[in-house]
Amino acid sequence: MHARQDDPALEPEDIPVTPSAEVWRGMSEDAQLAFILAATDALNERNLQLMGEGRPHERARAGAMAVLGDFFERSGQAVYLASDLPVLYPGEPAFAPDLIAVLGVEDPRDADTRSAWSVVTEGQGIDLALEILYKGDRQKDLVRNVIRFARLGITEYLVYDRLKQRLLGYRLHPTAARYDPIPLRAGRIYSRVLNMELAISGGRLRFYANGAQVPEARELLELANGMIDETQSRLEAEEQARLAAEAARVEAEAARDRAEAAKAEAEAAKAEAEAAKAEAEAAKDQAERRAATLEAELAELRRRLTGQG
Repeated sequence: MHARQDDPALEPEDIPVTPSAEVWRGMSEDAQLAFILAATDALNERNLQLMGEGRPHERARAGAMAVLGDFFERSGQAVYLASDLPVLYPGEPAFAPDLIAVLGVEDPRDADTRSAWSVVTEGQGIDLALEILYKGDRQKDLVRNVIRFARLGITEYLVYDRLKQRLLGYRLHPTAARYDPIPLRAGRIYSRVLNMELAISGGRLRFYANGAQVPEARELLELANGMIDETQSRLEAEEQARLAAEAARVEAEAARDRAEAAKAEAEAAKAEAEAAKAEAEAAKDQAERRAATLEAELAELRRRLTGQG
């Protein structure tokens, strides 16, 4: 079964239509997988017919997927994200947005084995679809998807028009199967599903959480490298300060040793001077006693000589 071409909400291309919920549940796993493979091949063939959208589209798609995946993983929120994954709604042609988000479902990241998001198998539809439009099918992204995704009950539909550098957002009307445009405020669109804002900055799609720009992997790496460099510089400064302090301590100890040696030398010189002084005083006393003895002897000699005369 393939898509009809008389409904503007349906794909005009030859895309397989997903069986009804009853039929899908009655199919074997092999039959379900065969349908998924056929739908995937048809979607890929459609992309080939459009000749692809080139590196600008791929870089924007991969960048959005990486930023959101890393952000929700770090925050611990249960949000399932996938890129170019076939989405199967019962009775609807398969489609594969550039990015889908489903709230309340853990994202297994590298351990993900899904070949498609089957609404019947999963028990719920997707909450958000994001398309990145560069040189692809503008009628599909800007017209047919707006009608179709609202009819399917997809809460939000966002389009990043990479070629014209603009953002378009649609949110499901509270009481009707139609979309209301999401207003652009200060250059940003707020997604209730993601609880984030989207904006175009520097020619790229950027995401904002709590007013702060969510960093890309390259920016996180640069931030990490900056922190490593800062830490290394701090450690080097601390090591230099430690070496300087150690050198100052060694110099202080050497100065103390020199001071103690000088003190000991001064004390030795003082002791030597005191000994010399004592020796001089002893010599003086001895000389004075010798002089007194000589004077007494001289006086006795004079007395004798005088008595003889």
